[in-house]
Amino acid sequence: MPKKTLDLDWLITEYMPFFSEFGMTEENVRGYYETWSKNRPALIKDYLWFIFQSLLYESAKQSKTEQELYKYQNMIYMEMLWFRRKVEKVKANEILQLALASLVRKTISETNLQLKVEIISGNCCPYCDNLNQQMFFSEDVLKNQYLGSRDCTNPKGCHCTYAFVPMRDEDAKLLSSFS
Repeated sequence: MPKKTLDLDWLITEYMPFFSEFGMTEENVRGYYETWSKNRPALIKDYLWFIFQSLLYESAKQSKTEQELYKYQNMIYMEMLWFRRKVEKVKANEILQLALASLVRKTISETNLQLKVEIISGNCCPYCDNLNQQMFFSEDVLKNQYLGSRDCTNPKGCHCTYAFVPMRDEDAKLLSSFS
């Protein structure tokens, strides 16, 4: 199977559905590429990365709520992760950490319940499998970044995730984050 040519048409085909979620049009992407590529080598991977960075910046400026900010961050980081793993063939665990951190923050900001975070390993590697089904407070997860760490030995990159479990009192009643 011949290797795909990574050019502007490839970028449009692969990423336009994602870009359109942020109000970008094909005309925007093509037009700005002409301007962007005038003062640098026209490497499409660099242009794509520039767009990702611009989307992160603009979503931080334009998000009206904390939940919206974390939602967009997670979406962008997951696209970045997909690109790094599928196209560049690297682990990109550092991007997984960013995506998961935004997911944790988004989930916490969307609920009035106290949550614990459960690690779901899915037979990733011995390190991650050892963490499977362990529960942590969200603050610990954000501080320690258990998943996507250097300890993960999966050669294709960590593929673990978090599940969010509502905390309950001794009477099995859900705990509010206001209590």
